[in-house]
This record gives sequence, structure tokens and C-alpha cells, in this order.
Amino acid sequence: MIWRPLIATSVAAIFLAVGVVADGSSIVGNRPPEGMFKLILGKPLRMECNVTDENPQITWVRLNLVSGEEEDVDDKKEKYDVVSNKQASSLTIRKVTLDDVKYDYTCKLSKVSDLGQTIGVSETFITYMAPTARLPKDVSLEEGTLLTLNCSVTGKPKPTIQWKVGNTTLESDGERISINYNILQIQNATKEDRAEYTCIASIMNGAEEASATANVRVKDKLSPLWPFIGICLEVVVLCLIILIYEKRRNKSELEESDTDQSPEQKNTPDVGKDVRHRNK
Repeated sequence: MIWRPLIATSVAAIFLAVGVVADGSSIVGNRPPEGMFKLILGKPLRMECNVTDENPQITWVRLNLVSGEEEDVDDKKEKYDVVSNKQASSLTIRKVTLDDVKYDYTCKLSKVSDLGQTIGVSETFITYMAPTARLPKDVSLEEGTLLTLNCSVTGKPKPTIQWKVGNTTLESDGERISINYNILQIQNATKEDRAEYTCIASIMNGAEEASATANVRVKDKLSPLWPFIGICLEVVVLCLIILIYEKRRNKSELEESDTDQSPEQKNTPDVGKDVRHRNK
């Protein structure tokens, strides 16, 4: 009598793999052509599984890809809508957020066998999200300092990242250039490092990708002094202009003073001389 439950368990396991239980009940997931469901931020997403059973007992769970735990979606009615009937059951994410990249979803059909065992089948729905990449548009730093570019990336599965300068792909060289996934660092930046740096994020072997570009400017070490030097030069030039103007004005005043003297004033010394001659 012991062998019968063991055989029943084995049969249930076999039917679980193919999506059909022993009495012929089955579950089939309706999938898009690519086989996965695309998550679009701010949009709803609907997943559906078809069942063949008179009284189906269908439950939806989500698999947390970070912790590996299954979570019942019935406890999150503010996030999901579940609609079921004898032919199908659907799960709708009301509004996709970045948090949804952590989950895949499973539709489960369970029954109690004639032996009193709970058996069932399930269909898992895998989701993906197109990548995004963001970099600051302009980056300025002084010559000789550390250049750091942090590319903010999202996507599911985790995107692969490639760094480029123009058409040249950058790689860590163990000396100046260091790449740690989405962070690019260049030691002792020089003027030759002035360029446009591009971060390319892709998933599914490049089936979907996104890119962002930063324009990097490397300034001379003395660049902070140039404004001060410019102000000093402006002051010097202004002083020279004032000095030249004052000299010319004084010269003009002296010339005008000589011109304005009367002829009588100019002849006064000669008149004095004539008087002295007469007295002699």
C-alpha cells in the first residue's frame, strides 16, 4: 500500500512540468511573441493564463528576484487587479514603477486529488524593462585632478555597460583608467582628455539599448586666476587712460593761459626799461 502515494507524487511532478494535472486540467500562459512582458514606466501591464477546469482554484504570486521569496499579490490590492473565471485568470499591474523590475509573476492552478493530495501546475511570466542611461551634460574639472563619470542606469535584466570616447571603446588599463560597471574614472586628467564620453546600456545582447553623453572640459590649473588677472589689467589700463587724459588736459590749459594774456601785459617789462633810460 505504500507504493501508491509515491507513484501519485511522481505523476504529479511530471504533470507539473508540462502544465497538466492528472485529470486533464491544464494552464497555459498567454505570452507576447518575444515570450516576455515589457515593463513600461507609468503604464499598466496585463498578464493572462488560460485554464481548463470546472472549478479552478487560481492564485497569483510574485517572485522577488532579490530575496528569492514568493509573495501573494492578494495582499497588495492597491497595486494589482486580479480577475478570474472558469476559462482564464488575469493579473494587471495598475501602474509600473522601477520597483517592478525586482519581480516575475506566476499563475498557479491547484487541485486536490482523489488521494487527498494537493497537486497543481503553474505558468511563470518573465518581465523585462528597456534600459535607460543618464549622465551630466557638461563636466568641468581642473588639469591634474580625478575625472569621475557616474552613469545612472536602469533596466531588467541588469544592463551591460560600455564606455566610449568617440568611436573608441574604453577599458580599464590598471593605471589611469578605471571602470567599475557604471562608474568611469581617469586619474590626473590632462587637456588631451577633453572629449565627449558616452555610456551605452544594453540588455538581451543589444536587443534594447540606451545611451547618454557627457561633454568633459579640462581647465588649466591657472584658470581660477584668469578672472583676477583680467580685473587687474582692466584697472591698469583705466589708470593709464586717466593719466594720459590728465596730462593732455593740463597742457591744453597752459596753452590757453598763454593765449589769453593781453598785449599790454606782455609789454610791461619794456616800458619799465624806457623809464629808466630817460632818468639817466
